[in-house]
Amino acid sequence: MEKNHYIVWIAFIILSIASSCSSDPDPSPVGPPAPHISRQDSLALVALYKAGGGEFWDNKLLLSDKTSKQKR
Repeated sequence: MEKNHYIVWIAFIILSIASSCSSDPDPSPVGPPAPHISRQDSLALVALYKAGGGEFWDNKLLLSDKTSKQKR
């Protein structure tokens, strides 16, 4: 009878470990997705920057920066 308890516990442990492992081949991404802006929106923002005298602002807009890490 005691031998059956060991077998049940071992089976329980094995099944617990097996069920906790992920079988998802595509893991969830780390962090938020990269922002996307259309070409038309990008050109409109550049036009607004230039129309508002952006080249004379204290905090320059880095047009080559693809993220939103600008000083505010």
